Amino acid sequence: MENPYVGKKADVLNKKGIISLFHRKGEDNVALNYWQEAELLNDRHFDSKCNFVMFRWSTAKITDAQMIGELDEFVFDVPHKGP
Repeated sequence: MENPYVGKKADVLNKKGIISLFHRKGEDNVALNYWQEAELLNDRHFDSKCNFVMFRWSTAKITDAQMIGELDEFVFDVPHKGP
């Protein structure tokens, strides 16, 4: 029963991150904090990890090479997700 709860909690945190960006609540750090917290709960949560990487890349917090490296190590090694 523990695993589904963790997944649901990570989903909620991911959605809170997206909503905080949409409503522009506070600084970018609000969304980043939600995604980091989701990663702590479930480091294989696909949506929050992708949003975390792509947001940092789109706001020039990481380079193209860093983005590709993070996606290579997470997204493209998950069967049926990356492609």
